[in-house]
Amino acid sequence: MSTADAVIPESADSAQSTAPEGAEAAVPAAVATVTEVEVGVRRSVRYGRVVVGFAILGGLVSAIACLFLPIQNNPAVGEYSMVQVAGFTGMIGAGIGLMLGGILAVILGAVARRRTGSATAELTDVR
Repeated sequence: MSTADAVIPESADSAQSTAPEGAEAAVPAAVATVTEVEVGVRRSVRYGRVVVGFAILGGLVSAIACLFLPIQNNPAVGEYSMVQVAGFTGMIGAGIGLMLGGILAVILGAVARRRTGSATAELTDVR
């Protein structure tokens, strides 16, 4: 079948143009109903951000703090480099920061839960 023999379906524009001039297409109008509703508003703490932030902060602070402390190498225990000591103390500090961040997040969540308010919301129903 060549392109000249192909059947081309009529588009919606050409179908509307063949309708009589006096007849209008019945298009339902959209009806919007707006209702005002009283809602409660409550603030919330983003627990993940607080806990992860404190874990990173605790790890960095403890890793930097170990750089200012002297390292005494004891041959009986083993010899550790400065990078190993900073890594170990950073992990310990991250754990402590994780714990402190979790405690702080729970406290902040309890404080934020007490602060509730009310607001007016508009509920729009379009049909």
